[in-house]
Amino acid sequence: MEQDNSHIKLGKRAKKHKLFPNKWCQADTISPDEACLVILTGSDSTTDKQANSYARDTKELIKDKNFPVYAAAYDKADRNFRQDREAVLARHNQANPRYPYIRKVKEEDKTYVPQYIRELYAATLAPRLRAENGNKAPLSLVAQRFNMMPVVTHCQGSTVLFQLEYLLLKDMTDLGYTNPQQDYLCHQIHSINISPVTPIGITKTTAFKFMTLRDETVLSVNTSETAYLTDRQLDDDKPIMNISLFRPTANETIFATDALYVEDKENPGLTSPAVEHSYDAYTDKEDAFRSISGDRMSMTFNLLLNRLVNHALQNQKELTELPDIFKERPFNFIFKETMNNRYNFLKTEINRIRKHPETGAVFKKKER
Repeated sequence: MEQDNSHIKLGKRAKKHKLFPNKWCQADTISPDEACLVILTGSDSTTDKQANSYARDTKELIKDKNFPVYAAAYDKADRNFRQDREAVLARHNQANPRYPYIRKVKEEDKTYVPQYIRELYAATLAPRLRAENGNKAPLSLVAQRFNMMPVVTHCQGSTVLFQLEYLLLKDMTDLGYTNPQQDYLCHQIHSINISPVTPIGITKTTAFKFMTLRDETVLSVNTSETAYLTDRQLDDDKPIMNISLFRPTANETIFATDALYVEDKENPGLTSPAVEHSYDAYTDKEDAFRSISGDRMSMTFNLLLNRLVNHALQNQKELTELPDIFKERPFNFIFKETMNNRYNFLKTEINRIRKHPETGAVFKKKER
């Protein structure tokens, strides 16, 4: 298959200077030993200005104002981003027929990685795998470097990260890392995914995902869990779901809620799928129109973001693996609250469970 003509544009949030009047500095690559945050933006981010907007809004939430924040913009050329997302879902048989974007995906497209993602891999993950001589770096050093670079994604950015993992696994195999070593190193990559469009239960990286039932783009992912959520969304007799949590795998945590915004008859556009899908819904500190559960989703995102930033800074000194943060305050409280939600469901061992009669999705009964 011929290589496409798409490209990546990577930049960094900078202090205001005559050379950087918009506080934005273009970057070709990221130093493998730099502690930083990388934002993989949505498909609408095709210019430096749009990437800078993501970086600005995210950096405002970070308590350490000196922490470097990079963001990517995409020169998609002739690429169809919806087709990119659908191809990845089709690769793992998780494309939802209820929300078809591209009805037919060619077999060769299922494993194709566009040029802009290959360029991004070369600028971010590839250098962290290698020693100065180009050979594989020691396992502990690579793990430390991965811990130093948390990732935040939005929509298309989650698909990009999933494809980066695909390239990473191939690269690690070529360099000679064993399968257990590959699993370990993938686990050291931590990401927060807003409105993700990626297969569920597949990623080997450590992922925290946030989704809402009014977001049709997110529901284009089809599993028994999302089918259950979709069925529930269409049933007017079901009560509103507060934040709920499920963990398809030990390294993948998903926060879900009915809606981020309250119903407003005077402003019906607030509850549109496009608004529910937006990145601003999570980064706006004081959004007067957000629902209570929407505020809690935003708060949880904010807490996770700063926790991962602090963890990256810790790894500047020595390798420090991310602990089970749900045992820490205030995450422990969040975990307990979401676990007690009647509409929470987990693919783990639970004493009292029931199954959705059609999809077989497992979820927890309300505790009495």
